[in-house]
Amino acid sequence: MNIDKKMIWDLSLDEIEYIYRNLHMNHYVYAALKTYYTSSLPLNQSVCLRPNTIPSYLCTPVEKLLEFSSHIGKYDPSFVRADITYHTYHLYSVLHQTQLEDVPIIAQLLAACAYIVICSEKNDGLPLWNKPVIRQKNEHIDAVIEKLLEPVIDIENIGAMPLFKNNKSDKMTSGDMANLFKFIPRALFCIIVLMENGDDPQVIKQALLHTEQAMRNYEHDNGYSDINSPIRTRYAGQLRYRNTVYLYGGMFFEKQRWHNLALDWYLKDINVHDLPNFFGFYLTDMKTTERLMSAYPLTTDNQIRNNLKNLIHLCLARIFQNAAKYSDEIIDYFKSNPSNDKRINSIISEGKRKLYAGEASREVYFTSLLYNKFVLGIDYQDINYHHFFEY
Repeated sequence: MNIDKKMIWDLSLDEIEYIYRNLHMNHYVYAALKTYYTSSLPLNQSVCLRPNTIPSYLCTPVEKLLEFSSHIGKYDPSFVRADITYHTYHLYSVLHQTQLEDVPIIAQLLAACAYIVICSEKNDGLPLWNKPVIRQKNEHIDAVIEKLLEPVIDIENIGAMPLFKNNKSDKMTSGDMANLFKFIPRALFCIIVLMENGDDPQVIKQALLHTEQAMRNYEHDNGYSDINSPIRTRYAGQLRYRNTVYLYGGMFFEKQRWHNLALDWYLKDINVHDLPNFFGFYLTDMKTTERLMSAYPLTTDNQIRNNLKNLIHLCLARIFQNAAKYSDEIIDYFKSNPSNDKRINSIISEGKRKLYAGEASREVYFTSLLYNKFVLGIDYQDINYHHFFEY
């Protein structure tokens, strides 16, 4: 199997399975690839919404989105993708009306709609993952790993280390919290490169455990731990870098069949009823919920499973609400700037760059694919498009 230097869309199904099961591949990327290659996509035909299958407030935006399904592969891929991205935000904008009891059906609907964004982005060359599936190690990555294997880790030192030739450290404002936001991505990047290359699992495990311990020690020493908080952190923003550690660490441990350790990492400091109260930016919220959903298939106790499913539903309801708020901002921007090209990847609004195309628009669909798979047990190849659509 020759997978060196291959990009995501160059992989065969066997190679996709091998990398996901044995090396490293993001859950979202795997879900998109499997949906594209194995589900019975309703492409190259007119698709419409089946009556009385979803809450009424979703009907108009879903029907509008489905109009573009038959355009994929037939018209200019950039304009088709741009239309789908724009109307995705119109769909998300009504999700503020989500009732908790509707979460499962909405997630299944969004999973069924995911093929539209996957296919349109592929045709337009918008990267699902823009790096080789196996990145090459170098002396700089080896140097970071060597530091991570030491009993005592200097996170400021590692945060300033280059990863590539002529690559300088992050130009982030200095400060205690900034040090964590430089250290964690750098450490996990190097560890994931080891995963991709199939390095010694014990070395990877040690690097992960040391990284976690260094993170928690630094939080404690600098006043960012809070034993009175349900999530044991002082600021909700800490979920961002913690997700990086605990999601990808948990995925690695699960691949090694160290299920107890994987379950512990997936649920670390987030298996609490109040979790949605700490949510804010929906992309971060989804990575947190991805940890919960990853844990669900590993649990065997029925009471724990029920509690976890209820928490996942609460989280998804809040994600839908936060995605709706973000979508309103996107829609307002284009109303104020109607001549702007909708093929752009990001916008500048009130002096701030906002994500637009790519992950910001597609990952609610991808989170729904994971809900289908991990919580409902519906494999990607078994998505029932006929449940929602007529074609």
